[in-house]
Amino acid sequence: MTTHNASRYFLFWLTWAALIVYGSLLPFELRPHGLAEAIEKFRHIPYLDLGVVSRADWIANILLYIPLAYLGATWLNQLRWLPRSLAIFFTVALGVAMALGVEFTQIFFAPRTVSLNDLIAETIGTALGLIVWSASHSRLAGLTTAVLRPGPGALTAGLTLYALAYLGLALFPYDFVISLSDLQWKLLEGNYGWGIDYCGAPIQCASQWLAEAVAALPLGLLLVRLVPRRAGRHGANFAIAAGIGACLEAAQFLIASGVSTVSGALAKAVGISLGAWLRYIPSPRLAQRHAHRLRPALLLALIPYFALAALLNSWASIDWGDFETLRSNLDQQRYLPFYYHYFTSETQAVASLLAQSAIYLPLGVGFWLWHASGATPLRRPPVFGLLLSTAIVAGVIEAGKLFIPRAHPDPTNILIGLVAAWLGLRLCQWLADCARAPAHSAGDAQAPLPLPRHFPRKALLSVGVILLILGAFGLTLMQQSADSEAMFVAGIKHDYATPQALPAVTLPNFRREHPRLPAPTASDIARLQNENPGFLDNHRKRAAGPRNSPDSTILMAYVEPGSQDLEALFQQLMGLKFNWRGYEQGKLLAQGYDWLYAQWSETQRRQLQDKLVDGCHYLIEVIRSGRLSPYNVTLYSGPAQALTACSIALYQDDPRGDAVMAFSADLWHNRILPVWRQVMGEHGGWHEGADVVAKGIGQAVYQLPNLWRRATGVDYFQSEPGLRGFLDFLVYRIRPDGTQIRLGDSGSFNRDAPDRLALALEYRHAAAYSLASPPQNPVPTSWPWGPLSDNSLYRPGAIKDLPLTKHFDGIGLVVMRSGWDEDATYITFKAGDNYSSFSHLDQGSFTLYKGGPLAIDSGLYYKYGSDHHLNYAYQTIAHNVATVTNPAEAAAISNNEFSRTTRSIANDGGQRRVGGNLELYPHPLDLDEWQAKAEIYHTGRITEVKQRDGVVVVSADISAAYTNRFSG
Repeated sequence: MTTHNASRYFLFWLTWAALIVYGSLLPFELRPHGLAEAIEKFRHIPYLDLGVVSRADWIANILLYIPLAYLGATWLNQLRWLPRSLAIFFTVALGVAMALGVEFTQIFFAPRTVSLNDLIAETIGTALGLIVWSASHSRLAGLTTAVLRPGPGALTAGLTLYALAYLGLALFPYDFVISLSDLQWKLLEGNYGWGIDYCGAPIQCASQWLAEAVAALPLGLLLVRLVPRRAGRHGANFAIAAGIGACLEAAQFLIASGVSTVSGALAKAVGISLGAWLRYIPSPRLAQRHAHRLRPALLLALIPYFALAALLNSWASIDWGDFETLRSNLDQQRYLPFYYHYFTSETQAVASLLAQSAIYLPLGVGFWLWHASGATPLRRPPVFGLLLSTAIVAGVIEAGKLFIPRAHPDPTNILIGLVAAWLGLRLCQWLADCARAPAHSAGDAQAPLPLPRHFPRKALLSVGVILLILGAFGLTLMQQSADSEAMFVAGIKHDYATPQALPAVTLPNFRREHPRLPAPTASDIARLQNENPGFLDNHRKRAAGPRNSPDSTILMAYVEPGSQDLEALFQQLMGLKFNWRGYEQGKLLAQGYDWLYAQWSETQRRQLQDKLVDGCHYLIEVIRSGRLSPYNVTLYSGPAQALTACSIALYQDDPRGDAVMAFSADLWHNRILPVWRQVMGEHGGWHEGADVVAKGIGQAVYQLPNLWRRATGVDYFQSEPGLRGFLDFLVYRIRPDGTQIRLGDSGSFNRDAPDRLALALEYRHAAAYSLASPPQNPVPTSWPWGPLSDNSLYRPGAIKDLPLTKHFDGIGLVVMRSGWDEDATYITFKAGDNYSSFSHLDQGSFTLYKGGPLAIDSGLYYKYGSDHHLNYAYQTIAHNVATVTNPAEAAAISNNEFSRTTRSIANDGGQRRVGGNLELYPHPLDLDEWQAKAEIYHTGRITEVKQRDGVVVVSADISAAYTNRFSG
């Protein structure tokens, strides 16, 4: 018997160890290293500064090794010839050896991270596993034995184990909030509320709520078995159930990745009270007695079941004729079990596993009911039939995802479905066996069974008290934080609406005929042919050959109709795969469809429209999911322009373009334009650093208004004075040495704004046009087509006609200079509001240049979120600004927008930290959100600029940069 038990637990231990190795090396992307190199890397593995978001991953390593140590100790303890002390020693040795071996092997696999943190976590997990084994092995073994031997106490023992598992999952992944900065981050994440915002579509909300209620039902059954006098007291039981549900949800507030919702608490309360009302499980004979109703009901239930399972797996988004999506998804398909789970968080992975289990478990229940209701009930229904039918259902559902853009069929879900259906069948068999087992006394079905001797009543009572304390503490913190800056910001968080949720847009003068995007005119083509034929020759060459450039092919097909192989171009456009932020593919697709609209066949147009719909929605998802802000460079680096072009090309050609245009028009009219008016003011300017301007707003400031003017006839260049002022900003930001001013994050100070020439031609702004030598021959100056360069506007001396002082009112910047030559004195003074993106804590700062930099803006930006960036270049102390030091002040900041890992920041007496993804706050999504948080973002203003007798006097109020009602 001992040998049998030892062998069984050894197999359990070996299986769990294999799962750890598999999960630790997934996705098995080999990264070759020599053995000596790998050993050297392992000798210098780093210790990482983990923050609240990374904590769940660290704790997951602890959790993995707790069962490993528990099973190892159980296995070795079964060996009678091995002393208990040696069994514990070997358990520790095996756990540590396993941790070292896995971490060393991870060096050879990408993208795994090898760190001391993981080794520490795995060692802690081994120790905790031994502690759990020592403290509760006998009781857990007793409960397990009782469950496996159906009898009077089996149901109580099973419900007890279920309650422990339920509580363990309720607090998973145990990444508790342990500091004030963690708490602030938790508050700002906003993962609490009524619960409607966290479940998606109504069908998903209803299904999730029902699943939560059903999952809590066994807790009610356990309640009336532990406390028999509670049977029949439905009102009081519901009050207890509501209290338990509230405590569980409130405890989630103290878990960093937890979500606390009122609907979740209500679902738990309903499930627990329903379980208490049921009191006992139905007799298995009930199925046979009502077979004449049950079997037809089971057959009818298959229809809504299949429909619900398909909807929960996103089948509503399927376009069965979209073979391009089918090919794309097949190309990207991965078949490794749990491959896709690796690329999610621990919480999401477990949630996905439970959700898929809940979808397929009813198949096992239904299968058992069908066989139990037969003329001769089968106590052991054929498992093979269940597994085969489940595999077919799950396989079809997963295969359907091949037709859903950006979705992926997951073979793991088929495995999960098989296990879940089998568990549903086994659960019904076990419940039936429990119901058939003779009771100690008559009336056992009506009265709860006495507790087994080994039931850990005190342990569960202690857990309940701890849970109650955690819940009360969580609710208290939520209440006490109501007036904090974190809660103030978290309460004002805008999100992009879905295209379908926006009202239809009205564009009375929309250009229906193609091309709708800016395109070469006949005069442009003639001028290029006469004055710069080399431009067309170059594109003609690039359009030829097997590796042709699609943009050149589109241009030459438009300029010289019939000169290009449009079928080959069509295949290139249809073969585009949207990746990263999607704007490169989106621009190319919109331009090709629009410019060559008249040259495509009707069939080709329809297929290109389908592709455009996919592209538009991909770009919308990029903007929505990334919360791309009109204050930030990322939106203007391409997504805004690509989406605008895509929606303009598609609108009114396809009904699906209406929702896309509603989103694009809302983005332009209600978000981008108001922010431009705010930041640029009357006189232009932008708040981000020099090279960030080039990568972002510098390539959108002409393209976006030009796209909309061409499509709608509205001339934003005439209505928006800040656009012309932006040209002045490009001129005045140049110092006498020819480089750009050192304001905000910038790694270089000589990058041009891509839209400068086009915008200067629009306004005939000679000074801006002449900042650099223009092309000798005419070329288009913007995408998709800007005015051809015109060297008659090139006058380097035009700059001397501008005033020597300029106040850029939107960003609060005054530039003063004594002249326009290299010997001029050049002074800047900044005092304005914070717009959250790539700017510094430098309100009230000044710079002075005279023959060289004298009063400088110091600190070179080279890496976003680096120690130098956060502790110096971004800080007030790096600028010419007064500092006020409070020795008791402390600040924490996250590294960047991709990692919430927090660090302490040097207390150098600088200005208060403000917003942005660099901080704990996301960038505002529109002017309304910024204004709602103005108490946070308002950091100063220039009150007066006076000039008299060659003297410039600037007055400013920067007190808000140092303190507000939250900072004291």
